[in-house]
Amino acid sequence: MTKTGRGMFNTINLEAALRLYYKRIELSNDDIREIFGPMSSSTMSRLKKKALEQMAIDGTHPMWDARCVHTESAFKAWKLDPADLERRLAKLRKLGLEEGEEGGAQSVKG
Repeated sequence: MTKTGRGMFNTINLEAALRLYYKRIELSNDDIREIFGPMSSSTMSRLKKKALEQMAIDGTHPMWDARCVHTESAFKAWKLDPADLERRLAKLRKLGLEEGEEGGAQSVKG
């Protein structure tokens, strides 16, 4: 995974990110891996730390599982805008570039 100035990664699984954003109130480690792909435990910790910091700002707390992070706060922390992700996914589909051609991850470079 490549770190970028905008966020930690420059590739994510757009379909998984959008599905989980709309389906889950909280994200588990497995959910986070589904969005970003395989990662070390230290990378997972960094992602969750950023999400927890945003949760404190937003005044949100884990509802179901203390090991999870609030989905909306996590997306803010990771600079993932669902509307932008939807636009990018629609464009990829319009161009015939189906999600998953490269291990399920697509570039989200700005």
